[in-house]
Amino acid sequence: MTSLQLDGVIIVNRLHAIDFNGLLEAEIPAARMYTIAGVNAAGKIQITFNRGQIVACQLWVGPNQGSIALNRIESILNLAGVLEWQTSTMSPQNTDQISRVYLSSQTAPLAISPQTSSAIPAVMPLTSSAIPYRIRETPLNQFQDASTRKVYQLIDGQRTVERIAQLCRLSTETTMYIIQKLRAQGILSFSQ
Repeated sequence: MTSLQLDGVIIVNRLHAIDFNGLLEAEIPAARMYTIAGVNAAGKIQITFNRGQIVACQLWVGPNQGSIALNRIESILNLAGVLEWQTSTMSPQNTDQISRVYLSSQTAPLAISPQTSSAIPAVMPLTSSAIPYRIRETPLNQFQDASTRKVYQLIDGQRTVERIAQLCRLSTETTMYIIQKLRAQGILSFSQ
């Protein structure tokens, strides 16, 4: 994992130029999160690249996380300013899967241009119709709870939260809790 303190637009353009595959993440202080989303809580942004193109973006505001429409990422980066960014590489197969799932509800991959905008991002909450997908493969023995193992095994980037709950014979609420816990650990994400 590499750490760089840069303006988000600059690092995104650098990663685009080198056809980066992997994650770009930064913690966002509460004061900046207030500027971005009108919420006085610290947050985090995670951007997934596939061959230099942004294919997914997640924003955490306090304990809540949502997907960001690709056409809103530039606004967030401009409002966030200089942050301590960390990069970690992923295999092209993993970023391809994330790209397929995430872009099914988006228009196209996005390359950021260094222009300023002040639009507020659209953050989507986890719902029973969301489709979780893995962003980091994790051995099953890492999960101590049998229900978490069942849910994780059924996450394939195609099943909805509701369908996973049915197959696991768990309540939708329990399944959503498990998925949110795995998402907070950086193991998975979701698209609507």
